[in-house]
Amino acid sequence: MTYVKLETNALVPDDRLAKLSRGLQVAVGRLTGLPEAEIRVEVAAGRRMRMASSDEPIAHIEIKGLDFPKDKAKMMTAALCPVVE
Repeated sequence: MTYVKLETNALVPDDRLAKLSRGLQVAVGRLTGLPEAEIRVEVAAGRRMRMASSDEPIAHIEIKGLDFPKDKAKMMTAALCPVVE
């Protein structure tokens, strides 16, 4: 089972949370070839997070249980960023 966790300091309305988690599940499935039933997604919004002394919205995506080549990380990041914007 692959586990995808999105953490963000942004406040996300409930209706958007469902769409966001579904979008991540679909995107990771397409990128990896895994069936969506094997991808578990957690979205944690409203976290206390900062980067470079800024309160601007940020996101951190962690994927576990996936043997994905490190040289594909930039491609995966580029594909997932539009999902969470």
